Amino acid sequence: MFSFRRNYWPTFRHHCIKWTKLKVVEVEPTDKVLKKYIERYQFFEAAEPLLVKAVPTGTLECWIKLDGHFEIFDPRKEVFKPSGRSGIFPMGSELCVYFVPKEIKCVNIKMKPQVLALPSFKHLFPDWERFSANQFFGDQGLEVIKTFDLSSFNNSAVIIDSIIRENNDFESVDAKVESILMSMTSAKDQRMKISDIANENNLTVKSLERLIKKTFGMTPKKLVSILRFGNSIKYLNKSEGHRFIDALQFGYYDQSHFIRECRRLTGMNPKEFLSKLLLTTNDLVSAEFSE
Repeated sequence: MFSFRRNYWPTFRHHCIKWTKLKVVEVEPTDKVLKKYIERYQFFEAAEPLLVKAVPTGTLECWIKLDGHFEIFDPRKEVFKPSGRSGIFPMGSELCVYFVPKEIKCVNIKMKPQVLALPSFKHLFPDWERFSANQFFGDQGLEVIKTFDLSSFNNSAVIIDSIIRENNDFESVDAKVESILMSMTSAKDQRMKISDIANENNLTVKSLERLIKKTFGMTPKKLVSILRFGNSIKYLNKSEGHRFIDALQFGYYDQSHFIRECRRLTGMNPKEFLSKLLLTTNDLVSAEFSE
């Protein structure tokens, strides 16, 4: 996913872009096997210009546009680039900005990192922008998903579950990738060093680094950081009366460590970030701009 320089926003001329109401319906997979790989299915609908930033929380995204379009900011050229009709976005490590110039209706499949152990995603990197979503949903499955609408999306989980099950081989997963992710996310190993993760999986540190880079497109250190942050934010966002000290259970050494990581990844302190999350999402923050 395109990176985004912290504390930098593109300049908009002759526009007054304000936050507008965004309708979101979210459902979770019902299939027990898919719960391991899919976090949730989302339907987004907005009828006015919309500008949001997404922060890295350890998921991959698959956007399927039904109506309208959105653009993605490229900080290297400082311009917005049109997105395709559908596509897989790998796990990001930096902020990303989306702009909807008019209106949008789309489905988003929010996938857990374990999905990269499936044969369908074996060749996601290095050229992820050319990776076809058809490899995950199939041609017919993609067309079925495009028929959904906001009013019926609550009942869509069983249908999407069936499409994904029919088009993927869950018996031929990469056991090594699954094992490494287990080492990184299991409760007892939240503070493991990279060398410890390598030893537990019978790899040298260099071999682990190569495998993580090939599979996830980032270093082991970045991957651990993002998974840790994503797990903590998901927990705090759904817990009433949460305390930032609760983030320590996900591998932070103290509250200051968590606050620093939040500022590094989002440009905001935890209180501000959690207050700006859109609806029940864990990674989308609205923005208001005027000329």
